[in-house]
Amino acid sequence: MANSERGDSKIFDDADVKDKLQKFVSLHSSIKGMILYTEEISNRSNAQELLEIRDATDHLVRVLRVELENKSNSDYEVQNLDKAIGHLCRAGYDVLDWTSLILRQKMETELKGFSTDTITAVLPNYYSEIKPKVLKISTKIAKIREEKDIGKLTLEEFTEYFEQVEQLKQYYSEIIDKKSSLIEVQRKNRWKNWIIPIVTGTIVAVIAYLLGYLKL
Repeated sequence: MANSERGDSKIFDDADVKDKLQKFVSLHSSIKGMILYTEEISNRSNAQELLEIRDATDHLVRVLRVELENKSNSDYEVQNLDKAIGHLCRAGYDVLDWTSLILRQKMETELKGFSTDTITAVLPNYYSEIKPKVLKISTKIAKIREEKDIGKLTLEEFTEYFEQVEQLKQYYSEIIDKKSSLIEVQRKNRWKNWIIPIVTGTIVAVIAYLLGYLKL
């Protein structure tokens, strides 16, 4: 689209600009929510993704400035919005990578100390589904950040990986919800592991004594 100076134009009059703004808003909303969630469960922030969001906001402000000054230029606005979206995509994959790593660490921490039998009894899908899926998603996202030009990723591609990390959040929530059951089953298993050998040993000793007595 050719450059145009339109003193009477509005930011939503141009279809390309409107489309880019909608994409920006959708990405920003998803990323911000994920950042807040991860900061809450980890008690720390990620400087790189915050830097990318700041840079994205700078490009958005440039678009708003020319509109407020009645110096609308569709090519200039689309160019800056593309750059803003590129920064958001980089922030997005940073936060997805970070969140998947934090969730994997948190799940491992929550299950630390519980036996395989206990975990299987309370979370029967952990070893068959949850653990392999967590590793697969974490590895896949890290690989994307290293190898792919994320500035060219579509919103659909980003949404696909975002939804996978949402799945990790559900797995983590499931583990937290089952924590009391894990503790109870582990306690019962320990009691069984302690009492059964004692009872068995006592029975064997009694039988041995009786056999010895009967021989007399």
